[in-house]
Amino acid sequence: MSAVQSRTSDSRERILDAATLHFSEHGYEGARTQAIADEAGVNKAMLYYHFRDKEALYTAALQDQFEEAVRTILPRFLDEELEPADRLLGVIRGYEEFFASHPHMRDMMLREIADGGGRFRAVLEAVREHIPGFGPSLLKSRIQELMDRGNLREQDPGQVLLHLVSLAVFPHIGRPILQALWDFEEDALDRILEERSRSIMDLFRNGLLSREEPS
Repeated sequence: MSAVQSRTSDSRERILDAATLHFSEHGYEGARTQAIADEAGVNKAMLYYHFRDKEALYTAALQDQFEEAVRTILPRFLDEELEPADRLLGVIRGYEEFFASHPHMRDMMLREIADGGGRFRAVLEAVREHIPGFGPSLLKSRIQELMDRGNLREQDPGQVLLHLVSLAVFPHIGRPILQALWDFEEDALDRILEERSRSIMDLFRNGLLSREEPS
């Protein structure tokens, strides 16, 4: 890679970082490309060199975050060498670690939900191009395999998938609501979230994981 290419690649990353910050703080409508360019230390011509328009920049910023989450968490769930409980625990802890290291993702997702989630379809399509096979069909088929082996109690695999996502993600996405609802101090909520993976696994062991040894 030439020095020019290296600088160009670096500028793209700086733009994405700045865009993630501004979109998380102001939402899609409130964020301004000039402010993003200023934050990234580039001019608008450079911003539009990498991203054709504001919507493309938004999609890329959200995709960058979401794809990293998928690449971090998915292998833990698909690892056949792990025990079923450890695979589920890997998903839960993966979400915890991701949101802890990507605080702006929570706010971007909240704003995307509030806007109706329309732009997230383009994000999912882009992620599926980069990670072939990723999607609910893959996840539900692997959950069904665990049921067929007797590792999970029989039920709708889609419901199990919803259990995993909602139980692991909501406390992070809904953090502002939880703080207001229960009047949590910041450190008190942090302690609850730190205990979250153990609490979810207790729930799974008693309500989802089969108590019988697989034959």
